[in-house]
Amino acid sequence: MRISKLLFFSAIALIASLFSTKSALASQIQTFNVTGYPATNPQVQGSFTVFGSNGLAGPFANGGLGAYGSPSTITITANGFLFDASSIGVGGANSAIPAETETFIGDVSGGGTVSQTFHFPGNSQNFVTANLVGFDNLVDLRANIGFVTLQNLTYDVSAAPEPGTFGLLGLCLAATGVVYRRKCANRAIN
Repeated sequence: MRISKLLFFSAIALIASLFSTKSALASQIQTFNVTGYPATNPQVQGSFTVFGSNGLAGPFANGGLGAYGSPSTITITANGFLFDASSIGVGGANSAIPAETETFIGDVSGGGTVSQTFHFPGNSQNFVTANLVGFDNLVDLRANIGFVTLQNLTYDVSAAPEPGTFGLLGLCLAATGVVYRRKCANRAIN
């Protein structure tokens, strides 16, 4: 009886720790500054790798990172972790860039995508914040852009549990079931 109670409470504690980890990580908002010159392609910047479909371009006067040609796709890939993207700065490569429509696509861990369209007002090198909604548990973020530059990706590290955590939870629950089954079998014999 003591072993089954111990295993049961261990499973409860493990589940509770999974939820508390998600809460703790959700508050750690970070900013990845999408710059770094000279603009090599691909470009490793700390925890991320940035790749431009037509090559990365810069430096621009506003400090952002762009791509050669329009349209282009810039991909920001996390190196070994998942992330929740909440916003990114979009600015004109120069002040003569007209209004444009940019599309952001997130590749979700486990398959699937999420996308959102953003309208850059144009005629400015100043950055406008594109707020991203529902861009959670991403492997990477792609921006289908015109003649604009990107800067300051705001993100959280996703609180997706490691596979070992689920394995430990499964093992704990299986052990609880085995102990319970033996206990029931012993009662039936007596």
